[in-house]
Amino acid sequence: MAERRRRVARYIPLFLALALIVWGGAHIARIYGLERAQLAWQETQPRLTFVCQDSLSEGKIASYWAAVVEGMQAAADRFGVSLNCVSPPDTGGDEGMRLLYRSVASCNVDGIICVGTDQASLSREINQAWAHGIPTVCLDGDVPGSKRIAYFGTDNYAMGAQAGRIILDSIPQKGAVYITLMQAITNQFQQRIDGMAAAVQAVDGMRVVMDPHWESNRNQFQIASEIRNALEAHPDIVAIYSPGSLGIVYAAQEVQKARGSESGIVLVSIDDYSAILETIRKGTVTATIAQMPYAMGYQAIEFFAEYLRTGEGAGSMVFTGTVVIDRAGINDRIG
Repeated sequence: MAERRRRVARYIPLFLALALIVWGGAHIARIYGLERAQLAWQETQPRLTFVCQDSLSEGKIASYWAAVVEGMQAAADRFGVSLNCVSPPDTGGDEGMRLLYRSVASCNVDGIICVGTDQASLSREINQAWAHGIPTVCLDGDVPGSKRIAYFGTDNYAMGAQAGRIILDSIPQKGAVYITLMQAITNQFQQRIDGMAAAVQAVDGMRVVMDPHWESNRNQFQIASEIRNALEAHPDIVAIYSPGSLGIVYAAQEVQKARGSESGIVLVSIDDYSAILETIRKGTVTATIAQMPYAMGYQAIEFFAEYLRTGEGAGSMVFTGTVVIDRAGINDRIG
């Protein structure tokens, strides 16, 4: 009897090991089956990638692009799209953007959404992707002449013209409008400048003066120096216009130093960065025109999902609108 118990005891660890293997295998199979089911479900969704030239990394993403991505994700969830968002390294520049776009196009994606900031560098990449069956939608900035299937964003020329009308309605007398730029000029900025200049120069006695350093990026100290020089060289300046970024904030500071708080100079900008909104609250900037980044992102994904399903809509130009923010409505914007 004792010998039989010893023989049975020798097999107990083996029985336990076999039971564990069976249980574990079944458990793993359930997990694996779930993951496979989830993967199969995801593989039935259109795969879209958003390629942005500015950082999308947590802690570095600008509020504008955060709103774009938020709109995209909301539409992706609603319309059953698998969405990936990527951006080049901070030091990548235009070349980093091109290489990232090419890398995305070589992956198994159904479409690309791309910020069209440099027509010459991106047009070739967009056309090559199209040749391989991968359509591109441009967002925020267009690449006309390429094989992109649609553009979603602001009508930048019309927005510039809108800024020009605000200036004309606000200036105390006729004179010069000075254009200040903190960043090297882009296609979007040029359209905003052209629209503003056309509106302003249609009025007798009005002229436009351009920042002489528009081909390079500058910091706030360089902008301050530029504004001081401009006010001295052009005493008839009645307005300052910034087609984007924070240049208007530093221009406002310099105008106050040079001409005082009652200078009468009208300052108008584009975009609703918090620093710009604060200058409007204080009354040092007259108005800014905000874009609609959430709508851009949402509508681009909605369009792409429908296009991939039906093949319809190629050639679309969808302008997502703007809103004017002045001191009368600033509390509605920033509380």
